[in-house]
Amino acid sequence: MAEAKELQVRKKGATEWNGLPGSTADLSLESSSAEDSILGATYESSQPTLINWSVSGEAYYRGFAGYKATIKKESTSDPITDIAMEEESAGVWIASSISDSPWDINESVTVSTDDGTTKTDVTDQVDRIDYLMGRVYFVDTYTVPSGETIVVDANVVSLQAISNVTSIELSQTDSPVDVTSFSAAQANGGYNVFEHGLRNSDISADGFYNSTEDFWSLLTSQDRFIVEVTLDPNGDSTFRGYYRMSSDSLSGSVGEPEEESVEFMLSVPQNAEPVSWRFEPTTTMPKAMQDILETFINRDYLEIRYLPEGEGNRGFEGETLVEDASISIDVDGIVTSSADFQGTDGLTEINAS
Repeated sequence: MAEAKELQVRKKGATEWNGLPGSTADLSLESSSAEDSILGATYESSQPTLINWSVSGEAYYRGFAGYKATIKKESTSDPITDIAMEEESAGVWIASSISDSPWDINESVTVSTDDGTTKTDVTDQVDRIDYLMGRVYFVDTYTVPSGETIVVDANVVSLQAISNVTSIELSQTDSPVDVTSFSAAQANGGYNVFEHGLRNSDISADGFYNSTEDFWSLLTSQDRFIVEVTLDPNGDSTFRGYYRMSSDSLSGSVGEPEEESVEFMLSVPQNAEPVSWRFEPTTTMPKAMQDILETFINRDYLEIRYLPEGEGNRGFEGETLVEDASISIDVDGIVTSSADFQGTDGLTEINAS
């Protein structure tokens, strides 16, 4: 008897495969064709050309109900000194508490080392800053001295929950660009090759009308502001981005509560990342979902294994771009993520008998 079907992913260069926790998965291979019918023929003839392949599925963040999620928008900004930081990875430091972020992009940020008695300004050693999550990237040539830590002075933006929401849609999409050349197709056996195109992100929220939210002012002012979506009850998996209001719709019938639907469109600041994710070490989000979301943010490639009959049996393996990693949350449902991947280069058969 065949093993249960699996769809596995891993970051490019990683060794461990992680199963995608969803209920459906599909692999599609389709060859383009060129007509080669000739005079005198009574049937149409075609020649297969380039092969395009893609994988689609879904992922569940299980263990809690959707109503545990929250959506917040930017409120006020206040200066905070000596924000404690911790090393997230080599050369990257992040605010120890997510509550000490986001940082106001319109205000200065000072990064210092602290040996317990003296602070030294090392802002000139910073390559870039993720204001949304309070994350600092140092230049490759700089190393924080042994025994010292990093502290930051910044204006911290407070976030206020949007009330009466019943569903949230967080869209994250890429538009892959076909870059197939003669040499590439000859080398890979006739497959299309893709690179990343423009990415986009939108947020929509439906719920019951609440006049205190005053979305009208946000729409008419056309100001940019931060929106946060937290997926789990403990705040262990958090998304933030810069948006502007794009629409505000109200509707209702006699005897029923007024409903409101709002949409936010991405607004990319100059010299700053427009969206960001933060996963705490305590998050219970499946590793495969984290791999997909981080690969999308980092504009990297994700390796895929499609196993129709499970581990150890015949399947297919290849490299992909994350084309859609959107998140859907309903108050009476669970957190669900799209998982659509555009294959690039060849697809390899594995465990063939």
